[in-house]
Amino acid sequence: MLVEWPWRAVDPESANSWDGTVGFPRDPDAYDWRNTPWRVEPETVELGRGDSCFVGIPTTEVQVTAIERFEPPADFGFLPRPVVALEVCPIEYLQDEEAGYVLYLNSDEPIDIEGVRR
Repeated sequence: MLVEWPWRAVDPESANSWDGTVGFPRDPDAYDWRNTPWRVEPETVELGRGDSCFVGIPTTEVQVTAIERFEPPADFGFLPRPVVALEVCPIEYLQDEEAGYVLYLNSDEPIDIEGVRR
């Protein structure tokens, strides 16, 4: 399922193409759920083309696995161009080498990050 992403804009000067959408698996038990913090309500199986939905990130404890700085800002096809990225993995999936996702810190996405231990 594709959701029009309101927190990024297509970068008209980009060498990369992005269509303004973000994809989600329709099955909440799909493996890909381990690779995104975002959740959709109602569940994707209940939604059809043109329906409205809530997209957010539930409180999740993650471990930072890498920090990446982009100089110049990264060209991924969207604005704002990322400057710093956190690679993170939910604590419950740390043993899974394929699990995890990237959070762009200068993004307009409504993400609150709180350090809980070091």
